[in-house]
This record gives sequence, structure tokens and C-alpha cells, in this order.
Amino acid sequence: MLPVFVQQQLQRLGDIHSITPITGGDICQAFHVQTKEQRLFVKIHPNAQMLYTESNSLRWLNTPGCIRIPKIIDACKSDSAFGWLALEWIDEAPLQNNKKRYETLGIQLALLHQSHPKTFGRSENNFLGTLFQNNQPEHSWQKFFHHKRLLPQLRLIENNGYGTPDLRKQINSLLQTLHKRLADPEPPARIHGDLWSGNHLFDQQGTPVLIDPSAYGGHREMDIAMMHLFGGYPPQTFAAYQEIYPLQPGWRERIPLYQLYYLMAHLNLHGSSWLHSVTATLKTLLKQ
Repeated sequence: MLPVFVQQQLQRLGDIHSITPITGGDICQAFHVQTKEQRLFVKIHPNAQMLYTESNSLRWLNTPGCIRIPKIIDACKSDSAFGWLALEWIDEAPLQNNKKRYETLGIQLALLHQSHPKTFGRSENNFLGTLFQNNQPEHSWQKFFHHKRLLPQLRLIENNGYGTPDLRKQINSLLQTLHKRLADPEPPARIHGDLWSGNHLFDQQGTPVLIDPSAYGGHREMDIAMMHLFGGYPPQTFAAYQEIYPLQPGWRERIPLYQLYYLMAHLNLHGSSWLHSVTATLKTLLKQ
């Protein structure tokens, strides 16, 4: 049930006519809220900071205006007693592999990535799922990926009891060779940060919409790697992307490197069942 505290906050938007729970999320509870004037998608979580930073990530992604981002209707403050985020309700198109929709997604994602923030990182930290994500800015992608992405996940793995001397040795070996593994320098890209197939949708007109971001200035191959990790994106998405903003040579070989961050995060979020994926990816990388 939507907490009374959140209902009281939403009453400022108009009288609430109905509140209907929505299934599907594994971190936040979600609801369809009907007021006199509008329909809302409302998500809640005890961690107010998490949803406060998500609302700011949505605004940040929307800055260049090249891909649709849900309109924020209301959101908690960082120090609220409970977290909530109210977005415009978007009626989704029927689920089907529509070539034109996915081509448009690839084009608009490329345009988003061509919007270059000044540094890697962001002025605000945020979260990947429930995991804290340090976005302290760096001018070097190698330093950012090393110190703000891989190393914190390794420390969490060890704190959570999944680490072994061999795992630490493998990751340290990888970190020592990062400068050889990364592509030639590119300017920071405005990236979604968690772009698996469940974090986009298409509205009734077939327009792509990005949701649930962990956004920051990063290397655009991070989004590309996550899009490949669990599937769900057809080839025409990447073909259309490449027409607008071609990826650097060797990008396919770098996919496992960037997927490693997400796999380590899944190990910390979901437990030891993900340990094999982490070790297998490390094994593949160290053979390269």
C-alpha cells in the first residue's frame, strides 16, 4: 500500500481517485495513481536519497532533449523521511519487435551520447540499484573506471564475503593493464548507466523512452556493453547507432571489460549465484 505520508504529499497534486499496485520492480514498489487531473507512475523506497538522485538523473538526461525522458511531476527531497518519485504515466505500445522503433532508439541514443558533459562523473553521486555509485568527477576515463567503478565493487565483494585471494589477484592484474585495454580517449558521453532492456519502453506513438537511470558522464561503451549483457536489443538498434556515432575499433573486444562492472554489482546486489559470471568474465579478459 502507498504509505500515508506519500499520499499526503501527492494530495498537493489533486484529489487522489485511485491507487493501484504495479508488479515488475525488484527494488521499488510501484503504483498507478489516478488524480482528478492526471495519471501518475509513483515509485517508493525507504531510501529517499536513492529516488532523489534518480529524479536528478532523469533531469540530467533530459538536458539535451534528444530522447524522451518521463516528465517528473513530484519527488522527495534528499532528507525526506521516505522516498518517492511521481512521473507522468506513459501508455506503452504493444510488445513487439518493431524495426522502426528500435532504429529510432539507436539514433536517439547516439545523439544522447554526443551530448558531452565536461568531465567523467557528475556533480552528484547516485545509485546502481541500491548500490552507492561514486561519481566524483575525473578528467581521465581510465582513472574514473578504475577508482570509481571497479575498485569499489571489489571492496564490496570482499566485505560481503565473496572475495578470495585469487579473485583479488585477477582483478588487480586487470587493473594494472587498463591503460592498454581501453580505447583511445573520447570526450565524456552523457550515458544512462544501467541500460538493460527493462529500462526503456516505447510509448503509444512508438517513441523510445528511457527510465530508471544511473546517469553520469562516462564512456559510451558502458551503455553498449550493458545493452549486450542480457539481450533484448535487436541488431537494427546498433546499426542505426553506428550510422550516427560510429564506435571505435575494438569495441566488441571491450564489451566484457565494461560488463564486468555490472556483473560485480549483480554479485553484490543478488548474491553468490553471480560469482561464476564474474570469474568467467575475468578469465576471458585475462586471456586477451
